[in-house]
Amino acid sequence: MKISRIAVHGLFDRFNHELTFDPCERIAIMIGPNGYGKTTILRILNVLFNYSPRSLGRMPFEEIHVDFDDGSRLTVDRVSGESSPRLSYVTPTRAMEPYIPEPLSAAQGVSFPLGMVGDIIPGLERIGASEWRNVHTGDVLDLDGVIETYEEVLPFSVEEYEQKIPPWLEEIRASLPVRFIDTERLTDLPTYGRRPGSRSPYAYIAPERTVRLYSIELAGKVQKTLTQYATLSQSLDRSFPARLVVEPAGEPLSKAQLAQDLAEVDKRRSKIIEAGLLPQEHASLSVPDIDSIDDSRIGVLAVYAQDATEKLDVFEDLYLRVNTFVRIANARLLHKQISVSQEGLKVSTSDGAALELEMLSSGEQHEIVLLFDLLFRTKKNALIMVDEPELSLHVAWQREILKDLQEMAELSDFRVLLATHSPQIIGDRMDLTIDLQEQEVE
Repeated sequence: MKISRIAVHGLFDRFNHELTFDPCERIAIMIGPNGYGKTTILRILNVLFNYSPRSLGRMPFEEIHVDFDDGSRLTVDRVSGESSPRLSYVTPTRAMEPYIPEPLSAAQGVSFPLGMVGDIIPGLERIGASEWRNVHTGDVLDLDGVIETYEEVLPFSVEEYEQKIPPWLEEIRASLPVRFIDTERLTDLPTYGRRPGSRSPYAYIAPERTVRLYSIELAGKVQKTLTQYATLSQSLDRSFPARLVVEPAGEPLSKAQLAQDLAEVDKRRSKIIEAGLLPQEHASLSVPDIDSIDDSRIGVLAVYAQDATEKLDVFEDLYLRVNTFVRIANARLLHKQISVSQEGLKVSTSDGAALELEMLSSGEQHEIVLLFDLLFRTKKNALIMVDEPELSLHVAWQREILKDLQEMAELSDFRVLLATHSPQIIGDRMDLTIDLQEQEVE
C-alpha cells in the first residue's frame, strides 16, 4: 500500500492543499513561503500514522483525505460537539465503522499531580489547566500529547489511559510506516529518567548529540550481525564433517567454477573487513592453485566455499548500507574521513588524528544524521518526511541531496516527502515539486 494523494482542507482555517504523488517517482518536494503549512502538514501526517488519533484534535485543520493506490481512502474530519476528530476508512469493497477516540482529561483520574509535569519533563512549560508548551520546538501539547510523547518517564502506567485503535487503522499503520525527520535533529532533548539505586525515582538526563547516539546504535547493529555470523559459523562448522560425506546433488563442481567461487568469497570477505564489519583475523587463508589440487579434494573445497558464502550473506544488507553511508559522507567531508568499526562511527583528520564526533561542524553533523536516518532507521515501503533537509548545508551539498536520496530510496525501498525552501535542492527537477502558494492562488 502506498499513498497516492493527500488533501488537507481548512488548514489554519484558510488553506486547502493537495499533494499528489507520481507513482513512477520516489521523491516529492513541497515548496511555498513560510506560513503556508508545509511543516504542519508533515506534523499532522506524523500524528495520524504514529500517535494516538486523539492528538489530531489539537491540529489546525478541518478535514483530511489520504488516498491509497489500492483505491481506498482514509478520512479525518471534525464532528460537531466532539473534541476528537472522526476517522473513517473506505475500500473499494466496503466501508469500515467510523472511529471517534474518547477524549482524555484530568477529570478521568490521572494518578499524579499535573503540576509536576514540568518538573519531570524539562522543557515543558504549563500554559493552561492541561496544556503545556515545548520551549524547544514551540509545540503545544495537551495531556494526550504529553502522555504519548513522554510515556517512558511518566510516573504511572500509560496502559490504563490508552485506547485501542480499530484493527483497520492498525493494519494501515503496519503496511505503511511513516517517519518524520524534523528540524530538531542534532541534539536529543533533555529529560528525566529512572536512576537505579537512587532514593528519587527520577534523575536529570543531559541531552546528547545525535551523532553520538547514532554511533552507539550502529555499534549495536554491527555487534548483532557479528553474533549472527558467529552463531551460523558454529552451526556450519559442527555439521561440516557430516556434509562432506553426503553425495552432492547434480554435476560435481569444476575446477574453474571452484576457483571462481573461492575468489568471490575472498573478495567479499575483504570488502566486509575493509568496511569495518569483520576483524582482520577473519581474512582469507591462502588457497593453493586449484589446478594442482587432487580431484578428491574438490568436494571439500566446494563445501567450504558454499559455507563461506552463506556466512558472508549475513553481512550483505548491513554492508550495502554501511558502504553507501561511508561513500556519500566521505564525498562531502573536507579534510576528514569517516569510518565504521565495532565501536560505531569514527572520524579522523587528513593527517590521521582521531576527531570526536561532537567536534564536527553543524553541517557535517546534519549530513551524517540525515544519512544515518535514511539508511539505518527506515523500514521497507516507508514514507519518509524530511523538514528542511538543507539546514546548515553548503549549496554544493544541497545540490547533491536529490541524487543521494534517489540512491538510498532504491536501496531501502522507501519514498520521500521533502519540505524545503532551497532552489539548489530542486535544481532542474521542478516536476517533483508541489507548490502550496500556487495552489492557493488558483
